[in-house]
Amino acid sequence: MCIRDRYQRRVHGIIEMEAWENFNQYAQKREIIRIISEKTKIPAGLAFILLLILVAIAVMKDFGTTLFILFLSFLYPAYLTYKELKKDDTKALEQLGKYWVVFSFAFIIDRLFGWTGIEIPLFGAMRLIACYLLVRGKGIYSLYLYEKLIKPFLSHYEAFIDKKLEDISGVVESEKKDAVGVASEVTKTAMGAALDAAAHIKAQQIARITLS
Repeated sequence: MCIRDRYQRRVHGIIEMEAWENFNQYAQKREIIRIISEKTKIPAGLAFILLLILVAIAVMKDFGTTLFILFLSFLYPAYLTYKELKKDDTKALEQLGKYWVVFSFAFIIDRLFGWTGIEIPLFGAMRLIACYLLVRGKGIYSLYLYEKLIKPFLSHYEAFIDKKLEDISGVVESEKKDAVGVASEVTKTAMGAALDAAAHIKAQQIARITLS
């Protein structure tokens, strides 16, 4: 019985070690986890677990959720864009450009309709997961959304959007010219009034000197 117990414990130990090694290898494949592991000198699996704990704690607080969303949606992709700009990798920059297009649409939708989910339990966690999926695997999901939804939509309305932008640009230019013209007239009027006032004051001074 004692030998059997020792054998079972040894088998369980081997299985647990293999499971941990597999998990550690899985965590090592995640770029963010790998960077954290290299910087902190702790195993990738442990770094992954600690990060999950921190995320779980932060998600319970709105401020923490906001910080993670800002990191995943803005800071991390912005840093990747900076790195690719230094490399001048056309393909990578094209993928990042598609991500920013998708993110712009997602951001607008969130600003317009995000308030409707405030009362939904774990709504902040769902937003965080959505942001993670957009950047996961070099933006594979954002590329899919771009190709299947946003690109066809923009292609269909491209001529209409360009026409409206030209109209708006023309109105802005016209208003700017009118504003410049009005400002110029106001400036001339003010300068003329100032000169008239100065001439009047000077005439009064001369009259006083003459009378004295």
